[in-house]
Amino acid sequence: MPPQNTQDHKEDKDSHNKNHSSFRRLRTLTGHDGVINRIAWSPVKNELASTSFDRTVQIWDVSTRETARRELIRHHDWVSSVAWSPDGRVIASSSGDNTIRLTDTINNQPVGVLTGHTRTIFDVDWSVSSNVIASASGDASIGLWSPDTRELLYLLRGHSNSVYCVAWAPNGRSLASGSEDHTIRIWDAAAGSTRRILEGHNGAIYAVAWSPDGTTLASASEDNTVRIWGRRSAQLEGHTGVVSDVSFSPDGNFLASKSLDGTIRIWRCDTWQVVDIINEMASRYWTAGLAFHPKQPVLATLGSDDTLMRIWRYDPTKLRDATPVEQTVRYTNAKVVLVGDSGVGKSSLADVLRHKPFQPTESTHARQVYRFHTEELFISETESEVHEILLWDMAGQPGYRLIHQLHLNKVALGLIMFDVVSENDPFVGVRHWDRALRQAQSLNSNLNQVVPLKTFLVAGRTDRAGLDMSRERIDKIVRDMKFDAFFPTSSRDNHNVVELSEAIRNAIDWDALPKVSSTRLFQRIKNFLNDMREEGKLLHTVDQLYDTFCLRNREELEDHADLRVQFETCLGLVDSQGLVKRFSFGNLILLQPEIVDAYASAIITAAKEKTGGMGAMAEEDARAGRFRMSQDERIADKAQEELLLIATVEDLIGHEIAVRDEDDGMVNLVFPSQSTRSYPHRLPEPDANTAIWEFQGPVLNIYTTMLVRLWNTGSFKYKDMYENAAHYTDDDGLNFLLYLQHREAGEAELTLFSDKQSTGTKRLYLEEFINAHLQRRVLPDSLNRRYVIACARCGTAMSDVHVEKRRELNFDYMNCPICENRVSLAVSGGSMSGRQSLLRQRMVRRLDQQADDSLRRQMAASTIQGKRAVGAFDLFLCHNHDDRPQVEKIAEEMEANAILPWLDIRELTGGESWTDAVERQLQTTKKVAFFLGDSGPGKTQLQELQYAITYEATIIPILLPDAPRKPKFPLLLMGKHWVDFRKEHPDPIDEIIRAILGDEDETPEDLK
Repeated sequence: MPPQNTQDHKEDKDSHNKNHSSFRRLRTLTGHDGVINRIAWSPVKNELASTSFDRTVQIWDVSTRETARRELIRHHDWVSSVAWSPDGRVIASSSGDNTIRLTDTINNQPVGVLTGHTRTIFDVDWSVSSNVIASASGDASIGLWSPDTRELLYLLRGHSNSVYCVAWAPNGRSLASGSEDHTIRIWDAAAGSTRRILEGHNGAIYAVAWSPDGTTLASASEDNTVRIWGRRSAQLEGHTGVVSDVSFSPDGNFLASKSLDGTIRIWRCDTWQVVDIINEMASRYWTAGLAFHPKQPVLATLGSDDTLMRIWRYDPTKLRDATPVEQTVRYTNAKVVLVGDSGVGKSSLADVLRHKPFQPTESTHARQVYRFHTEELFISETESEVHEILLWDMAGQPGYRLIHQLHLNKVALGLIMFDVVSENDPFVGVRHWDRALRQAQSLNSNLNQVVPLKTFLVAGRTDRAGLDMSRERIDKIVRDMKFDAFFPTSSRDNHNVVELSEAIRNAIDWDALPKVSSTRLFQRIKNFLNDMREEGKLLHTVDQLYDTFCLRNREELEDHADLRVQFETCLGLVDSQGLVKRFSFGNLILLQPEIVDAYASAIITAAKEKTGGMGAMAEEDARAGRFRMSQDERIADKAQEELLLIATVEDLIGHEIAVRDEDDGMVNLVFPSQSTRSYPHRLPEPDANTAIWEFQGPVLNIYTTMLVRLWNTGSFKYKDMYENAAHYTDDDGLNFLLYLQHREAGEAELTLFSDKQSTGTKRLYLEEFINAHLQRRVLPDSLNRRYVIACARCGTAMSDVHVEKRRELNFDYMNCPICENRVSLAVSGGSMSGRQSLLRQRMVRRLDQQADDSLRRQMAASTIQGKRAVGAFDLFLCHNHDDRPQVEKIAEEMEANAILPWLDIRELTGGESWTDAVERQLQTTKKVAFFLGDSGPGKTQLQELQYAITYEATIIPILLPDAPRKPKFPLLLMGKHWVDFRKEHPDPIDEIIRAILGDEDETPEDLK
C-alpha cells in the first residue's frame, strides 16, 4: 500500500486543550475503517502497530515526516490487541475469532496461528526475557504459548470471569492479569500458580501496565479509577468515565491514563498529581488504547471517537516542572475495627473514644462506622494530604459471622475486646476474632507482600471487677497471639480511654497505606456525604443529595460545568468503600448501609429457626419483614423499610449467601449454611473416586458460596441439605455427597463422595468445579487435593496413616489388609492429558457461566421488585393489541435483564382512565418501544406514539418476529434504525437495553 499523507491538519476541536503545553503534536495517522483498539510500539524501531474493529492490523513507520502505512493482516473478526517480539520482527495479534496470529513484519508473511481459547482473546503480551506469549480470554483463562513451536504451554486458571488484560513484568517471571471479576492476579509463570490476588477495584479491570523497573503495577478499571500497586500504592481519582488503558513513560516518571470521559490524564509518579490533560473525543469501547514510546519522549493516543491516532512529543523536564492542572488532595483512610463477642461493651467504648458521654447500651446490632480522627496536612499551594481514621464497630452476634467476612478487608488496626467478668472462658471470642481478622488480612495483598495488620487486645468493663485474672495469663495470650499491645479499659470511668485513643492514632503507619489522589471537588463531595451520614440521614435519591450538596456549597461551585457527572462519579467511589450503598432501583442512596447488615442477620437467623432446620424462609416473609427483630433496630418508616428489605434480599443473593428457589409458584430463600439437620445416615465408605480437599480460610463463607454456585449451575440438582453436608444428583439420577469437617479454627476438610457407578465425566466435572471454586477463595498455598487409595480388587480404602508411613519409608505399594492384593500408592486422579485438561476446564467455565447466569436472573428479579415498588419503569411498550402475546414475551425477557417495562394490560387498574394513565406514564418514562408486527400499527398505538412525541420521549422502533419482509413504516418513524427480532444477530434484547441506557459504555459481553 502506498504511503499515506499524514501531514498535520488544523487542530481538531476535540484535541484542543490550553493546558497541554508540554505536549506538541507531531502528526495525525488515519487509515483504519473502524474504531481503533490497542496500539503498541516496536521495541527496536519507530514503528507503531494498531488494531481495529475493521479486522486489520496496520503498521505505521513514523521515523520520517511522510509516515508509511501498511496493512499487515486480516482476522476473521475484530482485532483487539497486538504485541511485538523482542527483536521487533514478529507481531502477535489477538481477535474476536478466538485466535492469535503471528506475522513477520519484514516480509508481511504469516508465521502461524495459535488456537486453543474458546472465546474472544482480548489481550496479548510478549515476554522480553522468556520469549513466551501470554493471552487473556473471555473463557476466563490465560494462555502461555511458545512462539517457536506454536504450542500451548500452559493454561492458567483462577479468575472467575473473563480475563481482559495481561502484562509481563520486565523480569519475565511474573505475569499480571486483570478480569471482569474485579481482581488482578500476579502469576508465577514458571510454576503456573497465583502469587498474589490484588483486590480493591469495584469494576472490571481493562488494562494493567508495569513500570520500567518492575516495582510498580498500574491498573485501569470500569470503576473510573486507576490503581497503583507496589511500594507506593495509590488510587487515582479524577476521571468521570471508564478508564480503558494506562501506560508508563520510558523513564518511569509519568503515567498516562485514557478514559471514555474523553480525556487523557498525565500523572507524575512521585506525587500522583495531574500535570497535563489532553482532550481526545473517545468512543464507547473500553478496548481503546494509548502507548508511550519505549525509548523516546513520545506518546501515541487515539482521538476523534478513537478512529485515528495522534503522535505527541513532550519535554520531560518541562512536564516534571509543570504546575498541576488542578488542586490535588491525597487522602489516606485507615480502617480500625472494634470487634468482640456480643455484650462485651464495644459500643460504649466506641462512644467514649469519640469523646461522647458514657451511657450503658444494649447489645448493638449491625456495624457502625464513625470518623474517629481527621487531619489535613498542607504540603503546597496545590497539594494537601488528608489522614482519616474510620472506626468500624462490628456486631458480635453469631448470626453476623457470614456478613462480617464481607467487611474485614483492608484493616489497618484491629481492636479485639473481651469482658473480664465473663462467666465462660473470655478468650474464646478473642481467638475467633483474631483468626477472622488474620484470615481476611491474608487475602489482602499488595504487589509484593501481604498488607500488615496490627492488633490490640482490649479488656472492657474493668470498673466492675478489675482484672479478674492473672496478668501472667493475659501476657501469655498477648505473646502467643502476637498482639501489639494490651489495654484494660472502663468506658464508665474513662479508664485508659485517652491512652487507647492515642495508641490508635500512633499505630497507623500512614506511609504503608495506599494513598487516594483526588481532586479538591471530590474531597468536598466526600466530606458532604460523611456529614450527611453523621447527621443520621437515611435514604435519599441521587437528585435529592445533589440538590442538597449544591445548596450547601453554592458559593464554591461556580467553576464546575460538569458538576453532576463529577458528583455521581464520587458517589460511586464512596459506595465502593462501603460507606454508602446505591440501590439497583429507584436511583436511591442509603447513607447508613450498616442497617442492611442488621436486617440480613435477622433474616439469616430466622431461616435457621424456620422450616424444620432446612435453613430457608419464604421470600415473601423476608420482604414483608415477617421475622423476629427488635423494634428499636427496625426502620420506623414502613415504606422505607420495604425498599430496604428488597435491597437486603438482593444483597444476600448477590453475595451468594442465599439462593432463590422457585417451586410450584412458591419462592423460598435457601441458606445452605443455616441448615441444622444432622445427616441421617452413616457416611459412605470412601473409595478410589473419593476426592478430599484440605484448605484454610473463612470456611463458612467458602462452603456456603460453593453450595450456592453448585445449586445455580442447574446441572447438579439439590436433593437435601444438612448441617455440614449437602446431597446432589445429576440428570442421570446419580448421587453426590459433599461433607465438610471443621478442623482447627479456619481449617477444614471437604470430601466428595459419589455413587460407585458415577465414574464418568459428570463426576470429574463436579470435582474440577469444586477445585476451581476453592482455588479462588482459600488462603494462598493452603489448598491440598488428595484421593483415597483403595484396593482395586475388593474396594477397601487404605488407612491414611498407613499410606503416609509407607510413603515415608519410600514404599510405592502396600498390601490390602482384606484380600492381600498389592495396592499402588501412586497419587491417583490428578494426571490427565492436555486435551483432557482442556475439556475439563471448558466444562468448568460452562458450569461457572450457568451459575453466573442464574445469579444474574435472581438479582434481576430483586431489582424488578424494587423498581416496581417505587414505580421506576424503564420502558413504555407501545403496541398493537393483536401483537400482545409477542410483546408480553419480550417484556418477560426485559425483566430477566432487570429492565422494567410498562405494559397497559399489567399496569392499568380498574376504572382508571387509559388516556390519563398513558400521559402520566410518558411524562416519567422517557423511553418508548414502538412494536411493528404483521398486523401493522393499531389506532390506539399510533395515538400513544403521538403522545410520546409530544412529551419528547425517545422512540425505539422494533420489528416483531412476524413482521413482513418489507414493513410499512409509520411516517413519523421513517428513516430510523429498527431493532429487528427477525434476526438473531445483533441480539435484539441487547440492542433495546443499550438504547434504554443511552450512550453507555460498551460492555464486555458486547465484544465477545
